[in-house]
Amino acid sequence: MELMRSIVTMTIEQILETLPHLSFDDRNKVLDKLSEIIQSESIKSKELQKQQMRLAALEAIEDYLPGSDLLAFDEIEGEDFYDYENKGSELTNHA
Repeated sequence: MELMRSIVTMTIEQILETLPHLSFDDRNKVLDKLSEIIQSESIKSKELQKQQMRLAALEAIEDYLPGSDLLAFDEIEGEDFYDYENKGSELTNHA
């Protein structure tokens, strides 16, 4: 573990230069520690993403409450929209 403490003050270039000079066991220790850190960060990242998705879902609930603008199209259900272009041209021809 003393090795890990001294590496903290090293630059990336120094770490990369030093790795080939370490013993096989020390390189494995470094690799194990890096794997542990990456896995831990990945888990944290996934948890953060889940929390953000939960918050977004909670915020979206208002959009689906009765009377919301998003549901305004439910009120006009059954009206024909396919004839939109013809109705538009009739309005411009009468002007």
